[in-house]
Amino acid sequence: MKIDRSFVMNLVENPNDEIIVRSTIELAHNMGLKVTAEGVETEAVLERLRELGCDLAQGYLISKPIPVEALEKWFRESHWALISVAEPGTCADNDEAVAESEHADAL
Repeated sequence: MKIDRSFVMNLVENPNDEIIVRSTIELAHNMGLKVTAEGVETEAVLERLRELGCDLAQGYLISKPIPVEALEKWFRESHWALISVAEPGTCADNDEAVAESEHADAL
């Protein structure tokens, strides 16, 4: 399940956005789904998503959209490509390419 960037971008500053994001994460997990947060642009937002238990993140903090041809290089060279979101410092999927594996989740 994806959480729209309009709720994610101001998550740290807007308590109502945090309630929506937290509730969405809990609902998705109760349904056995993984959650991807869109529009992650700051470390503070990524950290709060991690604290809330979000599984994946995507946004300009991780990577701007890249063409398919550049994706392989991004996986080899980006520090994000091997980090799990649940771990501090975390990997993610970008707006055009999703890195979903046990070792390449972004929150």
